[in-house]
Amino acid sequence: MDERIFHLRSRSEHEGEANDLLALEMELEVEGAWQPASMSSSMPPFRAFVCASLMCQHAYLRMNASERGLVVSAASGEFWMKTRDFNVYEITAHFGLTVRNRKPTAEDLTFISERMRDCPISRNLTSATKTTTLEVVDSVV
Repeated sequence: MDERIFHLRSRSEHEGEANDLLALEMELEVEGAWQPASMSSSMPPFRAFVCASLMCQHAYLRMNASERGLVVSAASGEFWMKTRDFNVYEITAHFGLTVRNRKPTAEDLTFISERMRDCPISRNLTSATKTTTLEVVDSVV
């Protein structure tokens, strides 16, 4: 079996109460070096799927933080997808948030991470083990 581990990291900026996306940068680790990862028609299809998986979780972070009344000005993430013969068996994501209106409660973070873990792409990977965690790296009250 051919095992592959895809490791990405992201940085984003947001504005407003809806956490509208201003910028999202992604990088993919290739042989120990970080390379920019931007979606394009020339990107290898499975790599695009991995990037789309990170983008899906990120979108659910923004939307569900807004639903909880949290204004997120920035987020950074790390994302790992493990595959055997390109069949996904594990997804692990960790995000750090900068929140501008109030400090999130543990309940807020649990609510958001559960929804992120079940974003539409992750939801379709029924046999994969999924872990998504959030932490507040900065908050201004």
